[in-house]
Amino acid sequence: MSQPLPPFAPAPVTGATPGRKPLKGWRISRPAFFLCLVASLSFVFHFFALVLSPSIYGVAVAVAVAGYVVTKPLSVSRRPVLPLCILLTACMAVNFWRSTRLPGALVDILVLVVAMLLVVFPTAKPKDYRPLLVVIVVWGLFFAIGVLLDFGAPPLFNASLSFFPWSFASVVRNVSRRFACGFSTNPGFSAGYIACAILALVSTVRGRSSLSLPKILLFAFLAAGMLCTAKRGHVLFLFMAIVICYLLPMKGRQVVARYWKLFLLAILGVVLFITFEDSLANIPFVGRAITTVTDYMEGVDVSSGRSKLWTQAIDLFHAHPWIGIGWGDYRLTLLGQKGFVSDHDAHDIYLQLLSETGITGLVLFAVFFVFFWGVTRKLYRLCLASPDPALRSLVPPLHFSILYQTFFLLYGITGNVIYDQHYQIMYMLACGMTATCREICIRRTAELRRHGGLP
Repeated sequence: MSQPLPPFAPAPVTGATPGRKPLKGWRISRPAFFLCLVASLSFVFHFFALVLSPSIYGVAVAVAVAGYVVTKPLSVSRRPVLPLCILLTACMAVNFWRSTRLPGALVDILVLVVAMLLVVFPTAKPKDYRPLLVVIVVWGLFFAIGVLLDFGAPPLFNASLSFFPWSFASVVRNVSRRFACGFSTNPGFSAGYIACAILALVSTVRGRSSLSLPKILLFAFLAAGMLCTAKRGHVLFLFMAIVICYLLPMKGRQVVARYWKLFLLAILGVVLFITFEDSLANIPFVGRAITTVTDYMEGVDVSSGRSKLWTQAIDLFHAHPWIGIGWGDYRLTLLGQKGFVSDHDAHDIYLQLLSETGITGLVLFAVFFVFFWGVTRKLYRLCLASPDPALRSLVPPLHFSILYQTFFLLYGITGNVIYDQHYQIMYMLACGMTATCREICIRRTAELRRHGGLP
């Protein structure tokens, strides 16, 4: 006869005064606080880049991550997470040492390595990630408000810029003459921040019962902000990530049913577009999408110059196939080349890794990407189907992790996500959620088997 299953409850709250109830709705743990701080720093990176030097920003991120590591019970991820992180760090260090060693490339590497500590030292309590998801949504709302004001109420938007430092506000005013970028210096930055918030909000939805009116309004507001940025890649890959993860946990007839739902929604979308095409064309993203399709049919390059960048990366790879040209040096090869007069990244992380680190570096990064995506997918499906409350409680962080990793890997086809501090930090936060849930799943499934709860 099996023994009764022991409870799987979080550790008791310490430090409460006897006779007084702690304010559970307002208090968060210290690791959760530092996780929120790290996420907040990632959202204001481009603001810091203009107001302060990038090195000061890097120090701020390092201090926040150190605070997180110090205030949590010391524990290290199981194999092969730690060896993978060490190999990646060594790969970046060697390739940076072989390069021209640009200061900007050094900051990229340092922030990425520091953020990796969130994966190496995962928190033992998945509830520490709940405030983080709220903070991500709040920051996304902030940038969506900026974009919508920039697009729909320019006088009010310009007045709001007076609250920001002059150096930052002047750059934003210049850029806003061409794009609705909101409270950032590029519409792509704002689109990335809003996309992250949408994914965090999606991860909290568990069926129709959890889709309340406030969440619907939040979705609508964030989506409106995203569409006003007119960024094609962000919208496309965000949609693809949500659809992929929507189909991911289903099997057999359930998958077929969801395909039918998506098909019917697509038909509805086409009908609405045909009916209201003239009105919808006024939305920046829709108008640009129509222009993109028209230009493509006429044989115009619709990649915004990315095809030249990709060709340059492939040429560099052919010249240095095994170890590449060195971390961060791709942008130096573009000065006066391929019709460009300023430095750019490749806008494709896989081609840029191939040109800068060669086949060796790309394989190491690919192993890291595939390992975490595969583990997250497996854990997400396991916890979603499990009747055990402890495993079911892991679904929200795992859902955000699989959503963000999918978006990160897809958008990496046309974006610089491995070289942008916001994406670096958020990706490692997502992988940290997976590392936490992996440790808990390993222990919990062992407990369930030991007490007869699993076959």
